[in-house]
Amino acid sequence: MSEFVFFKLPHQSKINQWQGSFKEFDFGLSELESDIFLLSEFNAGIKGLGLIPNNKNSFNSNQYFELEYCFKNISVSDTQEFEYTAIVKKAQSEMTKSDELKKTVLSRTKVVSKEIELLESFYKLCDHFPQSLVYLASSIKHGTWLGASPEVFLSINENKFETYALAGTKTALQEWTSKEIEEQNWVTVYIENILKDLEISYKKSALETVQSGEIQHLKTSFNAAVNNLSTYPKLFEKLNPTPAVGGLEKQKAMALIQVLEKNKRELYSGVVGPIFKDAKANLYVNLRCLQAFSDSYCLYAGAGITAASVPENEWLETERKIQNTQKHLMVKGSPLQATKTE
Repeated sequence: MSEFVFFKLPHQSKINQWQGSFKEFDFGLSELESDIFLLSEFNAGIKGLGLIPNNKNSFNSNQYFELEYCFKNISVSDTQEFEYTAIVKKAQSEMTKSDELKKTVLSRTKVVSKEIELLESFYKLCDHFPQSLVYLASSIKHGTWLGASPEVFLSINENKFETYALAGTKTALQEWTSKEIEEQNWVTVYIENILKDLEISYKKSALETVQSGEIQHLKTSFNAAVNNLSTYPKLFEKLNPTPAVGGLEKQKAMALIQVLEKNKRELYSGVVGPIFKDAKANLYVNLRCLQAFSDSYCLYAGAGITAASVPENEWLETERKIQNTQKHLMVKGSPLQATKTE
């Protein structure tokens, strides 16, 4: 069975196609013998799968390839609005019992019983999300995934790196509220504390609004440097996952997610991206993604739940995130259907 990945880095026209084999991989940059494309599940620490390419191809325009995809049997079910708002209320109830539990990110799924043109959809996501890492990966373990993530996890250039605190979601017509600003600040403080704990000096940007398709987020960037490459695995493990996709306090939020979410996240909100043997990497939090099956696909999205959350509004936030990806997909046999919501 063929294993491969297509990917395009932000602000680049070059599309990369790597073919090879996915192997178990613990994140690190020291003594790499090959470039690697990482697929790491949600809350997996430094562990993941790395595609070791035996063939590389790059091109600047849409090309056709005969591809054999790895499809897993569908093991997820659709999340209904009443189910999602119910778990939001349960999370808020738990927050009233603990001062430490300030935020939990709850995810949901949307299963669509249609087959999509995966490579064509990948090209469309490349066109519509130029500031994102766009990828199409097929592995025996995880099946086939497609995504376009705007959130940098770690962008590494030898001893220098950048990471984001990205949180809060709205449309261009809406105003930021204290709920989103506070939520984003929690992520910023969390990352700052990790950098201080590891004695990493850093520069922090001003808070800014960034666009991702038709929705916006709040972002703070951190630019920093490590004294030794051996620091990166420690940093990776402490950052993964951030409160932007997990919650705060981390362990309490993780425990609540495990109880309340009915579907396993697998690669959603994990870490994906290329790692290069010259100590460079472009790693992203796996957002705005889907898992493809032989005759259907499943989209994932989440929202940050706090005591100030309105359950129905959090559902609408996940709807906007899902639609932001879904409307650019090419449905097999009928391109017009890709612009409709189910």
